[in-house]
Amino acid sequence: MTLTCGMQNVGGLVLPSSEATELKESLTYNVVYENLLYCLFVFLGPLLVLIVLNACLIQVYIISNQLESALCGDANPRRLQRQSCCG
Repeated sequence: MTLTCGMQNVGGLVLPSSEATELKESLTYNVVYENLLYCLFVFLGPLLVLIVLNACLIQVYIISNQLESALCGDANPRRLQRQSCCG
């Protein structure tokens, strides 16, 4: 079955009309498209973006601690507090 389009006269207005195809009425299509892809784009996509951005943020934080300890001569680069060596 293919998509059928037509014009429908409703109260003097001509409106387009269409019927669903076999693909749209298929249970497998609905499960895969509406559930699997919805979860992929709504939940897993943003979660993956957050994971990548957090990993980049942690990497920059570690590099800045290493650079600061190298410049200031700090013996403990893994401190939890951020303190400037300049003041």
